[in-house]
Amino acid sequence: MRPIHKIIRRAAVMAAAALFAGSFSAQSARATVIFNSNGFETANGYTVGANVFNQPSSGLAFGSLGTNSTTGTTHSQVVASNAFAGTNAAQVNWTTADGFIGYSPFFTSPGSNPVAADGPLVTVTTEFKWETPAGVPNGGDGPFMGIKAFGNNGAGGGIGGLGVDSATGELVRFDPINGFQTFTDDAHLAVDTYALLTLQLNFTAHTYTETVSGPVSDTFSGSFPNSITSFYAAYMEGESTEGSGPNQTGDPTSATAFFDNYQINDNAVPEPGSLALLGLSGMALLGRRTRRSAIVG
Repeated sequence: MRPIHKIIRRAAVMAAAALFAGSFSAQSARATVIFNSNGFETANGYTVGANVFNQPSSGLAFGSLGTNSTTGTTHSQVVASNAFAGTNAAQVNWTTADGFIGYSPFFTSPGSNPVAADGPLVTVTTEFKWETPAGVPNGGDGPFMGIKAFGNNGAGGGIGGLGVDSATGELVRFDPINGFQTFTDDAHLAVDTYALLTLQLNFTAHTYTETVSGPVSDTFSGSFPNSITSFYAAYMEGESTEGSGPNQTGDPTSATAFFDNYQINDNAVPEPGSLALLGLSGMALLGRRTRRSAIVG
């Protein structure tokens, strides 16, 4: 029969290991889906040809819609082959004025159930493509079509974004300090071709990472002000770039982009200090048990 002190030590080691694993599992499980468009599919409650924002099933929290503004509608693949997967995608039209459709956990719309982001990492993803715009001026640029995120109460401006210059298809990113910028290698996304856009925001390190993957790949990382400490909103948008950079001579008269599988996730991560402390505690108990076994045995 084992001495009671060995049984106690073994139980302590197993308890520490279980606590370590349990803490890691609980922290990892905190990843939360803040918003999921469910592909804008008819089977999920979307109506082809209707405003995305106005549909009770959409869960989208806000939008700037209407004449001479960005509109959001779902369209059947049968009509224009616009979906990345399934049959529907959200269409965003820009016509001479900026606008957006998007989500924020701080606002509600019919059928929405806002989920607050409580972790330091928020990720916005969507499949995205653009179509040839109308009325492109000679040498003209923009508008920007893509995704853009805001922090705190939104008053401080955007904190990251990516998409294309819809006059040329050149990949464009948004920097909170310098505004719209091109990627360093001047990559372009071909018209009518889907790519995956991913925007990750780290509210602990105050950094963003913008990634394009698919037929063209590019990535860029930067920082936003330390005063921005929480997620506020993410848009699918059309926005004029007129005057935001060199050689800007005007925007087209209209532009269109499609967004599919638009999703926002809150990716909470374990606290490194807590996990390290638990790990060291377990190792210390294990080491002590091993040394005692060597002396006694």
